[in-house]
Amino acid sequence: MIDKVKREIYYQEDNLTAWCKENVKKQFWKSTSDALAEYAEVQNWAQDKNYNERALLQFADVKNADPFLVAFALNTIRNSDKKMTIVTLEVSNLDSKKIVKLPDVCIDFEIPYINNNEFFRRIGVQF
Repeated sequence: MIDKVKREIYYQEDNLTAWCKENVKKQFWKSTSDALAEYAEVQNWAQDKNYNERALLQFADVKNADPFLVAFALNTIRNSDKKMTIVTLEVSNLDSKKIVKLPDVCIDFEIPYINNNEFFRRIGVQF
């Protein structure tokens, strides 16, 4: 989990925030500071697509964790032997012009992604 997702979670100040504060250790949150070159690469990728101006501004907002997730994954894959998979509720829409969908970024950067249900299956959670 990256620092930018932590910021999104803590901003909400809800039950998830409280749970994280009580149960998640500080070292769980990984810094994205080493992935700034990849972040620029991801932003440049978006600029080269046919997204509208609002979508690009939203994607470039530093409060948006999505491009940082991709950048962190790229940096990790390129600089270690670790594999990365991004978990998202979003569904790919390669024709979208109004929003940059995280799966679409993953597809172009060849980063595997799964939805929450698949994630829970893989880690063996049963309800």
